[in-house]
Amino acid sequence: MTSTVSWLDFDLEARTRALALVDVFREKSAIDELGIGAVRDAFARLFFPGVSVLQTRARYFVFIPRQLAAAGQAETLDAARRALRDSEVRLIYALIRELGDRPGNGILGRIARAKLKRMPSSIYWAPLQQYGIVRREGSIDTVLRQGVASHKAIRARDQTDELGFGAPPTGLDPELLRLGTTKDWLTTTNFELTQTEASYLRDRIMESCDGSLYAWILRHHKTPVDGYLWEQPWIDDIPDSLRQATELARRFSMLTHGAAILYNLMLAELEHSDQLAEDRRAELETWQQVAAGDAEWDGPHFWAVARSITPRISSATQAFADAWCASAPRTSNVASDPNLRALIERREVSLKGARAKLVNPKARQDWRGDFAFGMGMLEYNWSNARQIIRDIQEGLGSDGAES
Repeated sequence: MTSTVSWLDFDLEARTRALALVDVFREKSAIDELGIGAVRDAFARLFFPGVSVLQTRARYFVFIPRQLAAAGQAETLDAARRALRDSEVRLIYALIRELGDRPGNGILGRIARAKLKRMPSSIYWAPLQQYGIVRREGSIDTVLRQGVASHKAIRARDQTDELGFGAPPTGLDPELLRLGTTKDWLTTTNFELTQTEASYLRDRIMESCDGSLYAWILRHHKTPVDGYLWEQPWIDDIPDSLRQATELARRFSMLTHGAAILYNLMLAELEHSDQLAEDRRAELETWQQVAAGDAEWDGPHFWAVARSITPRISSATQAFADAWCASAPRTSNVASDPNLRALIERREVSLKGARAKLVNPKARQDWRGDFAFGMGMLEYNWSNARQIIRDIQEGLGSDGAES
């Protein structure tokens, strides 16, 4: 039986929560199958607060408040909801007209278009609040409701200002709304931030995320290059506490990558995918050579740092990670070691019971033909943060560095 999540169409807040839950299950990887996601997310929050794997481009932080402000001029909350969705659909088509619909251009809704279920406003909602761009707790409905009430009062007094909004809608940063935009921006637009937009976003992130790697990169105008976070040319220049955390995150990513490979190998063997199994064995040999030459696993230090970020990491997750990270790099043949195989199987079964793919053929149906699933190393949302940082720095231009 296929599981479904349902909601009432008129309840925008419940719809947003339900779609967020769906996204959690959609973002699968071998690491999630083995229950390591909580550790990954902890370091991601430390390095890049508010960034998620669903976010693509920085200018959505500018688009969405303007759309909320305009939708808030409606006479009723239902009308405001419809206006916001209509605006977000129009933005999808405006971006496609300007940028095309090729993969990787960062347009949310590039494929689904008007049928998109989870709109950019809900994807960016948490960081909009965290960065102080939306200055009100609560849901999107909360801001729309206050906007409707504010404009209703303004219309009653027959007042307006030069923005045409009457007064800045409650809960939205008026500084951003006053940066200005062309009247036809929902007809043609792109992801290129103006210098004032980029400066505003840089300042909001630096102020609200002070102490994070995100803020440090923007403050010092360091240029992100392709590759993992720990491969950046300026990584040795970051503050010591962040440098130590980055090294711990790198080591954890490298070590648990071996667990993901072995998990995929075991699945390939169960499905009699001989070539895939052979590929995974070769990858494990390469991994073991790298892991054996790295520093030994320092569990107490790692967990002290991880739990200082997220105290709720379970003892079972710690026990599994410690067992794997301490023993796998020193094992003569990881691919065939029965203790490591048993460790992987016990971990998945402890998390999913009878639904575990290693013990349930039906649960493996979605994986058949794709046993390289979730094979990448943990990157802690770096690729998403890197694109947002690049967008801001390109908008700032050569004058973007803070003195």
